[in-house]
Amino acid sequence: MNTYDCMRLLRDAGVPVVSGFHSPIEKDCLDILLKGDQSIVVCPARSIARMRIPSVWKKPIDQGRLLILSPFDEKQKRPTVSTAQQRNNLVAMLGSRFLIPYADTSGKPEQLGRKIIQAGKGVYTFLSGKSRLV
Repeated sequence: MNTYDCMRLLRDAGVPVVSGFHSPIEKDCLDILLKGDQSIVVCPARSIARMRIPSVWKKPIDQGRLLILSPFDEKQKRPTVSTAQQRNNLVAMLGSRFLIPYADTSGKPEQLGRKIIQAGKGVYTFLSGKSRLV
């Protein structure tokens, strides 16, 4: 199974999803999820003040199923490695189960996954020779 197939399954099952949706693959995943009717929380690694809302987000926002959430004030105009890490910690506090599709050993996703597991929350990932989460 790949990430896109997994997103389709989550969408079809109506599973709520919280993510930064920043990377190209994450943006593709958001496009897939927006075709469903589950709740979605977008957490940018920057301020949402003056953020342009994509037109495809407007209907889900009006329906009350898309929320944009950020802990950053208007001074934080661009995402950085530090703000992405802070955002990921926020997302980790919000959820109870997490999907980290690919977590290379010693990478930031694996480190985050370990913190989530230590907090007693569930982490799912695809089997890979590169991940030690499973």
